[in-house]
Amino acid sequence: MEFLTELSKEAISNLGELALKYTVKQFAYAIHHKKIIANLKEEH
Repeated sequence: MEFLTELSKEAISNLGELALKYTVKQFAYAIHHKKIIANLKEEH
């Protein structure tokens, strides 16, 4: 039973880490959105 508790804690920790990485990635994209769009317009 201890094994399952430890496994579920690790799984929740990993999910939290993935959610944080995704959130940071989206936040960075939102900050750099204008620059990204300007660069794309220059390429075409």
